[in-house]
Amino acid sequence: MIFDIKEYGAVGNGVAWDAPAIQQALDAACAAGGGRVIVPPGTYLAANIKLRDNVTLYLENGSRIKSPESIDPYEADESVNPCSQHHYLISGRNVKNAVIDGDGVIDGSGNAFWLEEFCNATARRPKNPRPTMIYCIDCRNLKIRNIRIENASVYTVWLLGCQEVLIDGVVIRNDREGPNTDALDIDCCSNVRICNCDIVAGDDCIALKSDIARLGREAVCENVVVSNCVFSSSTCAIRIGYEGDGVIRDCIFSNLTCYDCAKVIAMQSLAAGDVKYTVIKKGTLIENMQFANFTLRNVDRAFFIRAGNDLQESDYAAAVRNISITNISGTVKKESFIGGTWDYFVDGLLMRDINLQFIGAFGAVPGEFPGIWGHSTFPPVPFALRFAKNVLIENMKWDFAGRAIQTEMVENCSVNGTLIN
Repeated sequence: MIFDIKEYGAVGNGVAWDAPAIQQALDAACAAGGGRVIVPPGTYLAANIKLRDNVTLYLENGSRIKSPESIDPYEADESVNPCSQHHYLISGRNVKNAVIDGDGVIDGSGNAFWLEEFCNATARRPKNPRPTMIYCIDCRNLKIRNIRIENASVYTVWLLGCQEVLIDGVVIRNDREGPNTDALDIDCCSNVRICNCDIVAGDDCIALKSDIARLGREAVCENVVVSNCVFSSSTCAIRIGYEGDGVIRDCIFSNLTCYDCAKVIAMQSLAAGDVKYTVIKKGTLIENMQFANFTLRNVDRAFFIRAGNDLQESDYAAAVRNISITNISGTVKKESFIGGTWDYFVDGLLMRDINLQFIGAFGAVPGEFPGIWGHSTFPPVPFALRFAKNVLIENMKWDFAGRAIQTEMVENCSVNGTLIN
């Protein structure tokens, strides 16, 4: 069945408050057992839209659902820590078989939620609170297809505790100066497929997280498959870990083009105690991760993987193990690092057919090893490997005149045919 939001009173002139009409159409479709809610051409000012079981929200070509430029019309989600993001343009809770589809646009009005001044080198200072654009918790068989999402003020799509998810053919365009404008946050979710997406973000393009404190129960982030996408970000193309204590495992990233990124593959597992938005007591177990067939262009760091105890008062009880990185080529400008700390070694690393051209200059201050975010301390080589064991590196080539690879504190490590212990 078809449900046109204009038949429920939507105006679509960018001024009228169209949220009630959109919600009434979604509720009517659900009450009828399911259907398609049509958003015709026009600009519909709305917030607090709630997805329903067995209902497709379909945005026709020329349509735009737009966030108000103030937090005032938003309802606060009182079920979460008030320090966390808790306002949503579109949300779903315990919803089954919901779909967001079509050729239209969802617009987060991001610039209205930032100041002109910068809080760091790449991001403007935010006004808080800010609304997440799409937030779904404990949903099953969720599909987001074909639409364009732009101008997020903070997280764009945040999925928490969801199962059986498809994100296909989505275009995301966020301001590269937008603070915390992650594109896809996949948090404690399982069986997720992300394909054919084109993303520009002011923060991580894809972040795999395990925030079991916000979810309120143990859950594994697993079986996430990402393929045939194009990513660009002022921070990370892919970030795994850091935000949460749960497990992240069995994920595959393949056939990706990453350009103009600060980091391409960033992975962090550490104990950090109480942090601003979550709890990280023991660290995230990250295992069985595959990265294959990447093309890089004008990125800073190709790899940054860090595991272990970041604070002396914290007890690290997690791991990073069984990581495969194969067939990666392109240009990089800064040093890469993979490794742990004195109290923990990265265990099980395969790197094969890595062909990178180093086009930058060493700007970091050499030190023991980088901290959690890898801001300042790197050896003066394109790639450093420290505190790692059971490592096989084959056919790794750096187009660089000097020493390209440095290893320290490694066990059972083979680099281009040379065994290092």
